[in-house]
Amino acid sequence: MLTPFRLNKPIGEEFNMDLDDSLNTKKALADLGHMKVPERGLTEYPDRPMLDGVKSFQREQNLQVDGVMKPDGPTLKRLNEILVAGQKRTRSPGSFIVDPKPAPPRLQVKPIDLKHPITPGTNVDLRDTSQVKKALHDLGLLDTRTHGLNEFPDEPMFEGIKAFQRQQGLKVDGEVQLEGETIENLNNVKKNNQKLKSRPRTIMIR
Repeated sequence: MLTPFRLNKPIGEEFNMDLDDSLNTKKALADLGHMKVPERGLTEYPDRPMLDGVKSFQREQNLQVDGVMKPDGPTLKRLNEILVAGQKRTRSPGSFIVDPKPAPPRLQVKPIDLKHPITPGTNVDLRDTSQVKKALHDLGLLDTRTHGLNEFPDEPMFEGIKAFQRQQGLKVDGEVQLEGETIENLNNVKKNNQKLKSRPRTIMIR
């Protein structure tokens, strides 16, 4: 049984979430049967399964289903009440109540314009990670088999950044700085790939 916990920042898609908050939320949701633990275990990075788990918990408890959990809000209060009571749920895989929401639209090909640096272990802007993950995916350097292509920072994204850095002969640190070599090379490769895609094909008729 998990113990009650406090949030440093709100949990939700529109918020810049705290990594400790994210991990504690995942542990609580998994303990109560509202989130499936991946084979590689839980990470501190916010992701779609975590937010779907919050919504699943809210539905079960007849709370507003918005995927948001605030430090002084009713969702966290009820979650901690259940953790204290030790009311552990057992759900079968696939029984989670997921909001039938379409996947986010694919972004048009354009240069990546970061608002903040992307570094492991720090809070990042979800719009920034969305751009970087889309670029890595287009280059075949992002594993989307587990959670698909989403905007949340996760281990596959940082591994994809490192793979790109190795490919380009850059310093392999998994970081994307605002004006560093990684973002410059990433934009150059995106630009060159787009030119190849838009180049008309020549068909020889014999």
